Amino acid sequence: MLTGRRVVSLNNTSTDYITVAEAKAHLRVTHSQDDSYISTLITAALETSSHYVGFSIPEAVVRYGYDSLVGQPALMNPLNGSPLTIGNYLRVSSRVIDIEHLYYVNENNALTEFSASDWIDSPDMLSDFGVNIFVNNLPPTLTDDNTKYIVEVTEGFSPADFPETIKIACMLQIAQYYDNRQNIIVGTISSDMPFGANHLLDKYKIPVFG
Repeated sequence: MLTGRRVVSLNNTSTDYITVAEAKAHLRVTHSQDDSYISTLITAALETSSHYVGFSIPEAVVRYGYDSLVGQPALMNPLNGSPLTIGNYLRVSSRVIDIEHLYYVNENNALTEFSASDWIDSPDMLSDFGVNIFVNNLPPTLTDDNTKYIVEVTEGFSPADFPETIKIACMLQIAQYYDNRQNIIVGTISSDMPFGANHLLDKYKIPVFG
């Protein structure tokens, strides 16, 4: 079971995805007094969109922690035909670009990296999201703490692959917060725009299967 997730580093800046000039054009702003504020709104929009979809939209190195390996009973590894230990895989539910490292935490709470020959990975054949990691050699000792396995991945989108749909969703959020600079809005009647930001982001949201 997943025990936690932490962004280690971002590979690009927010304005590599949406420039201040692009945001200003959307806002119909021609002066430069708010450039710094608009740049902050770009970062906020990308962060809130990432939270909604369930992974870092800007390309990032991220660590996922697990308390155990999982898996269904099987006789052979489906990838290489070797004997398969029951409960020998981890699933990362994210838009994974690459798996960087696979670790376990030993009895001394030291982070220990699996050898590259100890695991293999397989993408989800029915989704753009998710990757399964099959562990061939289990660690001899593990910590008693909650997090026993850590997978470090690069996830999200590079600036070159950044979807226009997500850009529009972020633009809508930038406009909302640019126009409303207080926590309470008095004397107005408002309603959600049909097919707004969440609708645009739904395509990229990590699916949950029961």
